[in-house]
Parts: sequence; C-alpha cells; structure tokens
Amino acid sequence: CPRIERPKSGAQVPDRLTDPLLRALEQTRWPPLPQRSGIQAEQYLILHWGKRNDGYEDLSALLVELLDWADPRYGCTMVAVTKNFQGSPHVDANDVTYQ
Repeated sequence: CPRIERPKSGAQVPDRLTDPLLRALEQTRWPPLPQRSGIQAEQYLILHWGKRNDGYEDLSALLVELLDWADPRYGCTMVAVTKNFQGSPHVDANDVTYQ
C-alpha cells in the first residue's frame, strides 16, 4: 500500500531564534552514551520540561523560546535533540500529531 503524502506549508523561523540555537547546538557537549537505545543517530539527548537538565540549561531555554514562537499552547514535556538522525517514514501508534 503506497504512503499518502500530505503536503503542508509552514512559516520560516526567524533568524533571531535559529542563529543562537545553531550556536548552542554546535557547542553542545553530548552525553557519553545516547539516552535512547535502538535509534540510528550519532548523538541523542532528551531534555525534559519542568525538570533539571544539568549542563543543558541554555539549550533548553532556546528550545522553549522556539516552541513558544511556533505554538505557545503546545503542551511539550520533553524534546529529543539528535545529531545525524536516520529515520524512516512511519506513524506512531501513540503519537499521531505533528512530527
């Protein structure tokens, strides 16, 4: 069964949000081991909202700012930050919202 493509349009993220985020990502000290097994990624980091993210406070704050710009009503509890992630098209059984 062929996959159905659903084209969506979006908005360009302002440089005032992307530039500091890119700098923070370039300076990120990744955990010695990925925080999730079985994922094809060079690096994998999970940041939690409402919990301490020791060593990642600046990155967390920049991500909060980005998510607030995108949708201030979105109820995010954690964000996965990856480097060179390799995924495949799929539908998550428990998460069918925007990916």
